[in-house]
Amino acid sequence: MKKILLFVLFSTIFSYGQGITVSTNYTNNQLVNDVLINSPCAQGYNIQSQGNCGIGYFNTTNPNFPFQEGVIIRNGNVNSSSGQYTGNNMSSVCSNTGDSELLAISQANGNSGSINDVSYLKFNFVSSANYLSFDFIFASNEYGPYQCSFSDVFAFILTDLNTGISQNLAVIPGTTTPVSVTTIRDVLYNSGCSSVNPQFFSTYNVGSSSSTMNMNGYTVPMTASATVIPNNPYSIKLVIGDYNDTAFDSAVFFKANSFNVGTNPNLACNPDQIKMVSFVDANTNGIKDTNELDFNLGSFKYELNNTATSSYVVSQDGIGYIFSLDYADTHDLSFQIDVEYANYYTSSTTYNDVLIAQGSNENVFYFPVVNTNPYADVEVMVIPTNNPVPGFAYNNTITYKNKGVVSTAGTLTFNHSPNVTILSNSESGSVATANGFTLDFTNLLPFETRTIDLSFSVPTIPTVALGDIVQSSSSATSTVTDAITSNNSFDLNNIIVGSYDPNDINEAHGNEILFSDFGADDYLYYTIRFQNTGTANASFVSVVNNLPAELNENSIVMLHSSHDYNLTRNGSELKWFFDDINLVPDSVNNDDSQGYVTFKIKPTAGYAVGTLIENTAEIYFDYNPAIITNTFETLFVNALNNESYSVSNFAIYPNPANDILTIQNKDNTVISKVNVVDILGKTIKTSTFNATEISMDISDLKAGIYFIEIHSNTIKTTQKVIKK
Repeated sequence: MKKILLFVLFSTIFSYGQGITVSTNYTNNQLVNDVLINSPCAQGYNIQSQGNCGIGYFNTTNPNFPFQEGVIIRNGNVNSSSGQYTGNNMSSVCSNTGDSELLAISQANGNSGSINDVSYLKFNFVSSANYLSFDFIFASNEYGPYQCSFSDVFAFILTDLNTGISQNLAVIPGTTTPVSVTTIRDVLYNSGCSSVNPQFFSTYNVGSSSSTMNMNGYTVPMTASATVIPNNPYSIKLVIGDYNDTAFDSAVFFKANSFNVGTNPNLACNPDQIKMVSFVDANTNGIKDTNELDFNLGSFKYELNNTATSSYVVSQDGIGYIFSLDYADTHDLSFQIDVEYANYYTSSTTYNDVLIAQGSNENVFYFPVVNTNPYADVEVMVIPTNNPVPGFAYNNTITYKNKGVVSTAGTLTFNHSPNVTILSNSESGSVATANGFTLDFTNLLPFETRTIDLSFSVPTIPTVALGDIVQSSSSATSTVTDAITSNNSFDLNNIIVGSYDPNDINEAHGNEILFSDFGADDYLYYTIRFQNTGTANASFVSVVNNLPAELNENSIVMLHSSHDYNLTRNGSELKWFFDDINLVPDSVNNDDSQGYVTFKIKPTAGYAVGTLIENTAEIYFDYNPAIITNTFETLFVNALNNESYSVSNFAIYPNPANDILTIQNKDNTVISKVNVVDILGKTIKTSTFNATEISMDISDLKAGIYFIEIHSNTIKTTQKVIKK
């Protein structure tokens, strides 16, 4: 995009807080390949257009407009969209020509009028992935006075050049409804008709002093997407026209760099990669035969340039990748079986001093794993897919997996604490009990995983209180002797909160672990959850967990995830990469916008009563900055917090308070830490102490209600305070 950079730099000096700037000084090739795609990994070709005065480049530094730059296509003169709203040049004529494809789409949606003054940009491409996506905003001068009945027509026509089959991608997210003024509108700007999908309408510029363009109104950013066939040729036609007349133009804004056809950042525009496959070599011939299962009870180990520093790759299906290769590097590759299963398998295959040639694409290395001792093993887990909030639904996912080599059957039992009730259970064959259910399962195949989705009703306050614990437990018995009994049961403790961030980290034991109950063979169980709360699909997601020194990175074992992943461990850094995840926004589908990873890990040797483990994760959606999760605290204690311990043991005054809050522990136990938590459940202030009476400065807090978490030895108590 070098040819456009100079223009952007000069324009940013003068345009902050102003409307968009539009230019028609760029060729169609520049608009497609330098702006819309802008990646050496993909290329548009056979570029065609109609109505060149209706096609241009835009940019802005105004933070009120979601796209900083991109391509604009208008059924009229694109220069009329420049600047802030004036009400002038609402109608214009550019091509004064129709389009048969756009007319057919309009008629298929029940319209009988003509299509006029059509502008389009059309090009061919070949995708390197199995998806296509790009971001856009629809704007129209029909918003307001004419939004009840007039609707210009636009489409994104994707055509498979081998089959000739076409589809229109310009639809409201999660539907097949075409985007238009009549399908996205807000009654606030014309009371003559009701709102339709108003959550997708963004801004009405008429009468606004802070408008970003000279058009009446526009939608929120949306993502057009489709499943495509890798290495298959396609064409895309981005087209817009006036319906029935040439008055009151509409336009589509396409975000720069958003045309995604497989520009995976881990590939660095380089398809050369190492693919490692571990499998159960049932006939011990060293070759992966058709019916032999992938093996995921271990990790791939690799060392670069004989440095004696190893990194590890783990995947959900026993297939791992190494991306972004340096062709000068040598790679030593091997497979390491998880310690729990080392007595049941062997794997001796290694590859030393492997060099990858440029242009070699996918380099596959197989690691046969031989079962030396047949065994049965059923693992059960309970995963929290959100946090319990008073008055809302709380969800768990139960997973049970046959990690053995023989099919098995048995009974799964689930129980929950009485402070919640089950709303729904995805397993119709279960039998309800007083606080849970039982399920008889059969024919659970080797390495097969089954899941049960549960939804609970959490009562409102005061039936429950913030800080109460919701307990879930599950266990499985098998009809055959189970070789590893430590994973036959699972307990989950989750804290009731006022609200929660959907991007978070939790540990199954809760904030406190009784030291005497935790042995050398026990693990901590972490779940990192993520959710796309943006307005466009996330093509890929990265989750990074830099483990604290109190956790032993060599003991990590992956347990489950919502989507296929590639986990790389370098020292104490864990990085999960979810390629081609195409995670939809929560505004489209709340359930499909979420994901998680669950793993277990042991504390570093030497932990004791008083050891505090603080763990935080980072979550990246596409190229956006990191979302930093909460810090989950795990404290090893002599005795668990006694829930009957009264807040009356603490004197907190004055309450309400202006500047200084005094907290006194009446039993003379030292107060070690105080957290200030807002009503959304977010910790906004932390102070450490070593006294039985402390004074805390809260002058920097805004007026409102807060919760004070008081830590005193093995006790944590929460009290509400009011800041005046």
